[in-house]
Amino acid sequence: MLIINYDDFSESASSVFDSVCQFLDVKPGLVGEFERVNARDSLHSASLHRFLKKPPRLVSSIASVLPSGIRSWARAELDNANKTAKPKGISREVRAELEQRYSADARKLSELFGGRFNDWLDQSKI
Repeated sequence: MLIINYDDFSESASSVFDSVCQFLDVKPGLVGEFERVNARDSLHSASLHRFLKKPPRLVSSIASVLPSGIRSWARAELDNANKTAKPKGISREVRAELEQRYSADARKLSELFGGRFNDWLDQSKI
Protein backbone atom coordinates (compact mmCIF):
# COMPACT_ATOMS: atom_id res chain seq x y z
CA MET A 1 0.00 0.00 0.00
CA LEU A 2 1.27 3.48 -0.84
CA ILE A 3 0.32 6.37 1.43
CA ILE A 4 0.57 9.85 -0.06
CA ASN A 5 0.67 12.88 2.19
CA TYR A 6 -1.30 15.75 0.64
CA ASP A 7 1.22 18.35 1.81
CA ASP A 8 4.01 16.47 0.04
CA PHE A 9 1.90 16.27 -3.11
CA SER A 10 1.02 19.96 -3.07
CA GLU A 11 4.67 20.95 -2.48
CA SER A 12 6.22 18.64 -5.05
CA ALA A 13 3.62 17.00 -7.29
CA SER A 14 6.22 15.77 -9.79
CA SER A 15 8.30 13.83 -7.27
CA VAL A 16 5.21 12.35 -5.61
CA PHE A 17 3.86 11.38 -9.03
CA ASP A 18 7.20 9.69 -9.80
CA SER A 19 6.99 7.74 -6.53
CA VAL A 20 3.49 6.59 -7.51
CA CYS A 21 4.87 5.49 -10.89
CA GLN A 22 7.67 3.56 -9.18
CA PHE A 23 5.18 1.95 -6.82
CA LEU A 24 3.08 0.85 -9.83
CA ASP A 25 6.20 -0.30 -11.69
CA VAL A 26 5.67 2.35 -14.36
CA LYS A 27 8.56 4.35 -15.79
CA PRO A 28 8.90 7.55 -13.72
CA GLY A 29 9.69 10.93 -15.20
CA LEU A 30 7.04 10.81 -17.92
CA VAL A 31 5.46 14.01 -16.66
CA GLY A 32 7.56 17.10 -16.01
CA GLU A 33 6.11 19.82 -13.85
CA PHE A 34 2.46 20.05 -12.92
CA GLU A 35 0.74 23.36 -13.54
CA ARG A 36 -1.25 24.61 -10.59
CA VAL A 37 -4.67 25.61 -11.86
CA ASN A 38 -6.93 27.90 -9.82
CA ALA A 39 -5.07 27.11 -6.65
CA ARG A 40 -7.61 27.96 -3.95
CA ASP A 41 -9.24 30.51 -6.19
CA SER A 42 -12.72 30.57 -7.62
CA LEU A 43 -13.56 32.34 -10.84
CA HIS A 44 -16.16 35.00 -11.43
CA SER A 45 -16.34 33.97 -15.07
CA ALA A 46 -15.19 30.68 -16.56
CA SER A 47 -15.70 32.19 -20.02
CA LEU A 48 -13.27 35.02 -19.30
CA HIS A 49 -10.79 32.49 -17.91
CA ARG A 50 -10.97 30.42 -21.12
CA PHE A 51 -10.73 33.59 -23.21
CA LEU A 52 -7.56 34.67 -21.40
CA LYS A 53 -5.98 31.23 -21.66
CA LYS A 54 -6.76 30.83 -25.36
CA PRO A 55 -7.85 34.08 -26.99
CA PRO A 56 -9.39 34.07 -30.48
CA ARG A 57 -6.96 34.62 -33.38
CA LEU A 58 -8.29 38.10 -34.09
CA VAL A 59 -7.65 39.21 -30.52
CA SER A 60 -4.18 37.63 -30.57
CA SER A 61 -3.40 39.40 -33.84
CA ILE A 62 -4.48 42.77 -32.51
CA ALA A 63 -2.65 42.22 -29.20
CA SER A 64 0.55 41.25 -31.04
CA VAL A 65 1.20 44.92 -31.89
CA LEU A 66 1.52 45.70 -28.17
CA PRO A 67 4.82 45.15 -26.37
CA SER A 68 4.95 41.76 -24.66
CA GLY A 69 5.32 43.36 -21.22
CA ILE A 70 2.06 45.25 -21.62
CA ARG A 71 0.29 42.13 -22.93
CA SER A 72 1.51 40.08 -19.97
CA TRP A 73 0.56 42.78 -17.49
CA ALA A 74 -2.95 43.19 -18.95
CA ARG A 75 -3.53 39.42 -19.03
CA ALA A 76 -2.39 39.08 -15.40
CA GLU A 77 -4.56 41.99 -14.25
CA LEU A 78 -7.64 40.58 -15.97
CA ASP A 79 -6.91 37.11 -14.63
CA ASN A 80 -6.52 38.42 -11.06
CA ALA A 81 -9.68 40.54 -11.32
CA ASN A 82 -11.58 37.43 -12.40
CA LYS A 83 -10.65 35.50 -9.23
CA THR A 84 -12.65 35.60 -6.05
CA ALA A 85 -11.01 35.83 -2.66
CA LYS A 86 -9.30 32.78 -1.27
CA PRO A 87 -11.44 30.88 1.20
CA LYS A 88 -10.78 31.53 4.87
CA GLY A 89 -9.54 28.80 7.14
CA ILE A 90 -11.75 27.13 9.69
CA SER A 91 -12.55 28.91 12.93
CA ARG A 92 -10.56 28.21 16.09
CA GLU A 93 -13.65 26.67 17.67
CA VAL A 94 -14.17 24.19 14.83
CA ARG A 95 -10.44 23.44 14.75
CA ALA A 96 -10.48 22.70 18.51
CA GLU A 97 -13.50 20.41 18.14
CA LEU A 98 -11.90 18.50 15.25
CA GLU A 99 -8.61 18.22 17.10
CA GLN A 100 -10.37 16.85 20.18
CA ARG A 101 -12.29 14.34 18.08
CA TYR A 102 -9.41 13.16 15.84
CA SER A 103 -6.19 13.84 17.77
CA ALA A 104 -5.78 10.22 18.88
CA ASP A 105 -6.15 9.03 15.29
CA ALA A 106 -3.71 11.66 14.03
CA ARG A 107 -1.17 10.60 16.67
CA LYS A 108 -1.51 6.95 15.63
CA LEU A 109 -1.03 7.88 11.97
CA SER A 110 2.03 9.92 12.87
CA GLU A 111 3.51 6.97 14.75
CA LEU A 112 2.81 4.62 11.84
CA PHE A 113 4.14 6.94 9.14
CA GLY A 114 7.07 8.70 10.77
CA GLY A 115 5.51 11.91 12.02
CA ARG A 116 3.96 12.88 8.69
CA PHE A 117 0.65 13.84 10.35
CA ASN A 118 1.91 15.86 13.31
CA ASP A 119 0.93 19.11 11.60
CA TRP A 120 -2.72 18.12 12.00
CA LEU A 121 -2.20 18.67 15.71
CA ASP A 122 -0.33 21.99 15.36
CA GLN A 123 -2.48 24.93 16.48
CA SER A 124 -0.32 27.38 14.51
CA LYS A 125 -1.66 25.87 11.26
CA ILE A 126 -5.08 27.47 11.76
